[in-house]
Amino acid sequence: VDEDDLNVSGAQGSDADKEPTLISGNFVIEEGADGIKSYQIEATSPVLADLSSGGEALEWSNGSPVQNGTQFTYTAQTLSGEAVFTMVFDTADNSYQFNLLQPLDHALADGENEIELGFNISATDFDNDTTAPQTLTITVVDDIPTITSVEPLSVDEDDLPAGSDGNQPLEVSGDFTTTQGADGVVLYRIDPTTNPVDGLSSGGVAITLDPPTINGDNQYSYVAKAGNVEVFKLTLNADGSYSFELKAPIDHAD
Repeated sequence: VDEDDLNVSGAQGSDADKEPTLISGNFVIEEGADGIKSYQIEATSPVLADLSSGGEALEWSNGSPVQNGTQFTYTAQTLSGEAVFTMVFDTADNSYQFNLLQPLDHALADGENEIELGFNISATDFDNDTTAPQTLTITVVDDIPTITSVEPLSVDEDDLPAGSDGNQPLEVSGDFTTTQGADGVVLYRIDPTTNPVDGLSSGGVAITLDPPTINGDNQYSYVAKAGNVEVFKLTLNADGSYSFELKAPIDHAD
C-alpha cells in the first residue's frame, strides 16, 4: 500500500488520484476434516518491533484479536491509542485484509522508501491443531512532500545604508507552495549537498554560508558572510514561509 493514498484527518497523502489503502488476499490451505477455527498472528512475530507512527511506538490494542463471527481483527495502535493499521482474518473464506489508517515512520531523508511488515501467521482447527507459521509480507511505501512553487523575492542594493535610494525594504518574505504528503512537513532547509553561494563575492571577498542556526520551532536561519562581514540572511520557517535580508552588496558582473 502507498501512504500517498491516505485520505484521513491529519494524514492527507500527496497522490491526487487516490487508490485504496485496504488490500486483501486469500490463504491457500488444506483444511482437513476439522475445518479452520481461527487464524492468528504468532506471539513471537516481530512485526511491531521498531515500528512507530508520528514518533510513537506501536502496540496491539487491548483484546486483539477481536472476534466477530468468523472474523478476527488485530489493531496496531500508538501508545496514545490512535489506530495505525488493522489486519482482519476471516475463516469463512480464508481471507485477510490489511487496512492502513495512518502513516508509519520510515527511514529519515531516504525518499520514497519501503517498510516490509512480516506477519507470522498460523491457523488452528477445531481440534486445536495449529499449523507451522508462514510469513505474510505487506509492503508500505513512504509518502514524500513536494515543493510545487516558490515565490521569488527581490531586493535592491541601492536601498543599503550607503546606497543611492534607501526607500525600499531590505528584508522581504514569501511562501512555499507545498504538497505535504501523509507525514506532514516539519521543516524546510537548504539541501546540504548544494552550495548556493558558490562563485559569489562581496567587495572581492568570497562569500561563504555558515551552518544553519535552528530554534525550537524548526526555524532554519542561514547567514552568508564575506570574511567577517554579513552579506545576507535567509530564514526558513516550518510553516513554509521564508524571509531574505540583504546586509551588504554582492559583486555583480561589470
